[in-house]
Amino acid sequence: MIPAGVSPSHARRLPMTSDIAVGGRQLPIPADSVQRAVRHVLECEDRQAMLSVTFLGRDRMRRLNQQYQGRDRPTDVLAFALPNPGGTLVGDIYLCHWVARREAEARKIPVEQEIIRLVVHGTLDRK
Repeated sequence: MIPAGVSPSHARRLPMTSDIAVGGRQLPIPADSVQRAVRHVLECEDRQAMLSVTFLGRDRMRRLNQQYQGRDRPTDVLAFALPNPGGTLVGDIYLCHWVARREAEARKIPVEQEIIRLVVHGTLDRK
């Protein structure tokens, strides 16, 4: 939404503000790397957001995947958008480091690269 008194041609120059919380018992990459990746996606989409990115273990991710997707196995990423009538995106992204590590090994890429890919995927794939 463009604030009152700002012409549409100047709206892109306004700073985008987003809150991105990163958590979990163990962070496989630094929180600021996750936040930078999320902010980059949001800037490219010209969106503001309040998002949490949480790293989970294999068992907790399996339970969430069963509960919300009906699949009794861990998955790499689950993303949920929460209703917000104000237009700002609000949501939760859950990532499983165990699955990310296995996928990185299969693709022969660094696990950090796979995690950033999943962060971007989760940011784009809000349901």
